Amino acid sequence: MMMWLKVNDGEKIQGLCDYIVENDGEETFDLRESYLLALCESERKENILEVLEIMDIKKLSSVNSVAKIFQALGRLSLEPVAEKLFFDYKTNHEEDSITNFIASYAISIPDLRVEDVIKKFKDFHEKLEVLPSCSSYNKLILHGCAFLKERTCSDEEFDQLLLLLEKLNATTYWNDACCRIILCCIWDKRLSSAIDLCKLLKDKLQTDELIMKVLFDKVFSLIEESESKYLQTAMELISEMKDKLGLLPSQKYYDSLLAWCKANDNSHNAD
Repeated sequence: MMMWLKVNDGEKIQGLCDYIVENDGEETFDLRESYLLALCESERKENILEVLEIMDIKKLSSVNSVAKIFQALGRLSLEPVAEKLFFDYKTNHEEDSITNFIASYAISIPDLRVEDVIKKFKDFHEKLEVLPSCSSYNKLILHGCAFLKERTCSDEEFDQLLLLLEKLNATTYWNDACCRIILCCIWDKRLSSAIDLCKLLKDKLQTDELIMKVLFDKVFSLIEESESKYLQTAMELISEMKDKLGLLPSQKYYDSLLAWCKANDNSHNAD
């Protein structure tokens, strides 16, 4: 199937779909799953719907396989199909799986603003009468931060990220999610908000050395050398952390900063 999808041979693809539709016994289930997952990587909406008609997704080999199907349904804007499958899947599976599938679906819908993704996420939870999980909230934050890197972040969108972060309080996801939003602050030049989040991180982690390690590993080290437009904001944040929170980088991290700045200067000089 993958070979024919790569060359976009519609006749061969349809032939394989016809075969698994006509031979839908247990002995071909693994083959049908394989073909369906391959189709979900494509834009062939009609073929995906055709195979879904004969598949019981509750029997798929892993939750990751099911998530890929909902991602495709989101990407192709097939909401009625997704809703039907959500209800089918809910009958004998844990809520934690359902809420993660809802998140996978919502964040895959193209060109949807952060607040609209969150609304879609909430609406489906209400329809299905399930509670969101920490892991699904975390998915929304990761998606929102990645989405906003490419766009100007409105105050409303940023506030939505902060509300999601509150949902993760006292969970293992909180530190990573907080750092993602701090990075988002650097992209959007929200120094005041970044300092507030660093203060929350300091209150949770207690020791300055650990705080700086987390910030360097999960924030500053993620800024690529090619992203020099964010370098000045990052340096300003480090200065603000020193003045307002008393946080100083260790010699190790200070040396890393110098190397970071030197590499950036060299790249500018080369240009």
